[in-house]
Amino acid sequence: MNDPYVYKGTHILVNTLNIKDYDRLEFVEKELTTVRLKDISRGLLTEGFYDVEHFKQFHRYIFGDIYPWAGEFRTVNILKNETALNGLPLEYMDHASVQAHLTWALSKMNEYIWELFSVEEKTYHFARFMSEIWRAHAFREGNTRTTLTFLSEFANYKGFSLQTSLFVQHAAYMRKALVASVFEDEALEKKRNYVHLENIIKDAILQGKN
Repeated sequence: MNDPYVYKGTHILVNTLNIKDYDRLEFVEKELTTVRLKDISRGLLTEGFYDVEHFKQFHRYIFGDIYPWAGEFRTVNILKNETALNGLPLEYMDHASVQAHLTWALSKMNEYIWELFSVEEKTYHFARFMSEIWRAHAFREGNTRTTLTFLSEFANYKGFSLQTSLFVQHAAYMRKALVASVFEDEALEKKRNYVHLENIIKDAILQGKN
């Protein structure tokens, strides 16, 4: 596949600092995005419509110091061999469908009157919206961080804060939970499984400052 997001002949993402060493880029990206994520945790982007443009704004703010395409939806398809699936390939949504899918998902998410929901109802619906947004994998890189940050701020905006440190402390579990929530294969008789995602979301709600 011709990938315009990487330097030719490598798997290293094109970046504003022109770093062409994978480990160095990973380190610098973490340093820069950590500062940005702290800004957001202080409420910098909490106010908004939580629509597609707001979602793009989150990604742009988090990754804008390192990637020139930050805040822009990908223009290529993504296929990854997932360790969470014992190496089976996971193909994310076709890039041409991302805009319409997220418009639908975020519109539905905003229609709900979250303050009327019980913890169990919040958990059920929040897990499914998280899964739908992550399934789109709208950007070439940084989808998990953007999705979790965006939805954590959405929860704050709607009056139920999450203990987001759980997502960081249990990052491997979170990844597996997200993969399980989107993976389906008729030949393998595999259906989307939200149980693990619901478990950690419920814990995050119960441990949040509500």
